Amino acid sequence: MRSKKSTKNAFISVFYYFLNSIFTFISKTVLITYLGIEYNGLNSLTTNLLGVLNIAELGLSTAVGYSLYKPLAQNDKEKINEILTLYKYLYRIVAIVVGFLGIITAFLLPLFVHSNLDMKTIELSFILYLIATVISYLFTYLNVLPSADQKNYMIVKLQGNGKLIKNIVQIIELVIFKNYYIWLIIEILFNIIIYTYTNYKIKKDYNWYNSNISLTFKELLKKYKSIVIKTRDLICHKIGGLVVYQSDNIVISYFCNLAIVGTYSNYLLIFTLLTGCIEQAFAGVTASIGNLIVEKDNKKVYETWKELHIIFIFIATLFSFLFYELSKSFITIWVGSEYLLEDAVVFAIALNIMFKIIKCPIDKFKEAYGIFWDKGAPLFEATINLIVSIVLAKKIGILGVVIGTIVSNMIITAMWKPYVVFKYGFKEKIKKYIFLTLRFYIIGILSVLIANFIGSYISIEATNIFNLILLFIVYGLTNTIIIFVIFMIDKEFRNIVIKYIKMLKNILKPKKIENS
Repeated sequence: MRSKKSTKNAFISVFYYFLNSIFTFISKTVLITYLGIEYNGLNSLTTNLLGVLNIAELGLSTAVGYSLYKPLAQNDKEKINEILTLYKYLYRIVAIVVGFLGIITAFLLPLFVHSNLDMKTIELSFILYLIATVISYLFTYLNVLPSADQKNYMIVKLQGNGKLIKNIVQIIELVIFKNYYIWLIIEILFNIIIYTYTNYKIKKDYNWYNSNISLTFKELLKKYKSIVIKTRDLICHKIGGLVVYQSDNIVISYFCNLAIVGTYSNYLLIFTLLTGCIEQAFAGVTASIGNLIVEKDNKKVYETWKELHIIFIFIATLFSFLFYELSKSFITIWVGSEYLLEDAVVFAIALNIMFKIIKCPIDKFKEAYGIFWDKGAPLFEATINLIVSIVLAKKIGILGVVIGTIVSNMIITAMWKPYVVFKYGFKEKIKKYIFLTLRFYIIGILSVLIANFIGSYISIEATNIFNLILLFIVYGLTNTIIIFVIFMIDKEFRNIVIKYIKMLKNILKPKKIENS
């Protein structure tokens, strides 16, 4: 049952992610075509700024999700109702805090935004985005219930369809009216519609949910003090993650300009598509991991992580390699060669893609174990990232910013997180992680070198969209096969592939109809 729910969550999440990503690409293309690269940069910068302000929310949703695993497994509806009611109250506080901090940020925008756009336009667009964000906090508190109940597909389908319609409407608006303000107003209106309808459907499916409980807010806080403590610890973790992945555009905006932010954001869109696809698929598995850990079988948990870790190294190797090799052709056909970045910057982004994908399993198991107390590590990660990014940005520009992300990733993602999960979660020796990871890193590097050598003989010049598609199919398929074959040298990888092929056969195998 757990594997079926995980498979369904993963499939639906990836499907809707790809579908909405296609329309995001179209929307960004239309935005650049009709409004220009600076509006694209403004849109990316605004999103990053609000991402930084969302620190409290991110920590809260994770802490509440973790707290729901056990009562859901035990079908303790009273406890679930109490936790969700507390969550609703806390979300209202977050909405007020984010709104207040957002208004202060709006006044500070002239200090670090360098652009040819009118500052009033920049400030107003930020305020409109802020309104859309604050509104979401008033409605989305119930999303955590189906997600923690291994039914994340329910949220993905409901909100995925809404976002798809929203993207289409925004694209039509840009083509007809070419007005960025109307584009943002559409964002606000659809947020209200999507979240209201999602809440309605959740309450209908979980008809036992009742927020009219006898306990007051203060009593709930006292009873579920662990949620507040975990949220506090998680905020520190989110600071680290947000600085590493959301601060780049802010630093680039300060040391360069919005046009450069817009160019960089085109690559980040591909980055997000590749890493987000994996994260979306894995998001549906998180609740199943939590459910598995509740059973307290550490050996089984460790073996599950090991399989996922090996698979993710393979995926990371493939995706980062294809990004580096094909992004130049894609950007050239998509928006033009004038928006290309230097090869060194693209290579650095490819390394970050690799790190972000590889860290997914260790992150999710760390979260499912409830290991949030190591709040000093992400703060150290954030500090290292900012110092290296700022120092190098002054000397080598955008490349220095990306290198800052790589350095902080190597310290925390590749070293600290595995150590704490192995020691306090799996109860295994860290040398197992080191030997396993190094072995597959060597296999990954070998496969990339061979793929690069063979790929050099594939000469398809992407001068138009049809040649680009042909290049993606021929080059992508060829190198996927090469990297897969090299990984198959390892016996452990072969066993995992065989296991998942058998699982897939069982899922797809038609059921026999018994004769009466």
